[in-house]
Amino acid sequence: MRAGVCASAIASVCGGGTAAWAQIAAGAPALEGRWQTACLPIGKNGRHGMIVTLSVPEDTARTGEGPLHSVAQLYAKSDCADPTVEAVYEGNVALTQEATGQFLADQDVGTMTLTPQAPDVVALYNAQPEEKGCGLTGWQLNQPQDVSGKTCAVTAFPAAGTRLYDRAWIEGETLQFGGFPVKWDLTAAAQRPHEPGPILFERVRD
Repeated sequence: MRAGVCASAIASVCGGGTAAWAQIAAGAPALEGRWQTACLPIGKNGRHGMIVTLSVPEDTARTGEGPLHSVAQLYAKSDCADPTVEAVYEGNVALTQEATGQFLADQDVGTMTLTPQAPDVVALYNAQPEEKGCGLTGWQLNQPQDVSGKTCAVTAFPAAGTRLYDRAWIEGETLQFGGFPVKWDLTAAAQRPHEPGPILFERVRD
């Protein structure tokens, strides 16, 4: 996937200064819709699985600013069988096209909730709240808890209102971000990724 961009000072290298500058604009209509990953291996030795779905509303994509929604479904097995935890993220994103297929994607964090879907997960979270349960107690089956600003195992989720600086690349029916949905610490503009990350989304056609 493309990761490079034309430097504005040498736009002629990319086939004309006027055309290159014309690509820089708010909004990203091509990102509208629903996107989903394949079954991804996670955990120690890839023994668990995860599927992430991302929804970008039409108005958000068209205007370049607005809500987005994602769901990460975690599974006990690497083939994405036996759901264990659902992670739901709500945020607001500002999209600015830098070049063909490349966008700034800055997010203001809203909420992140976790919902345990298996009794053994509930038991583990309540037995080891600091290590496994995000520092929270009172976990119940199929009942979400807000974990914004909490550290859950090895992942530290940002607090609500935190600005995250990211980039997105779209090519055909595929979408990649520099950090989302695995890097949650891009809290300074200098940390904005310059290359696509490892998670590949594909457009879902209804």
